[in-house]
Amino acid sequence: MQPLNDTPQGKTLAKLDPPGAPGSDRIRVLFQVDGDRQLRVTVDDLLTQERLINYQIVTQLR
Repeated sequence: MQPLNDTPQGKTLAKLDPPGAPGSDRIRVLFQVDGDRQLRVTVDDLLTQERLINYQIVTQLR
């Protein structure tokens, strides 16, 4: 795999506001592979019901 977000900014996909608490489910993450073999991620905040990331490319699969 070749990371497409290998930068300091790219290593944090989403920020939680307010922050999460240990032992409490806070996010739902869905991973998908598209037709171009790109790994994509969707992240939902379970507390605020907001979509933090929508179908963002994480890496290119070989």
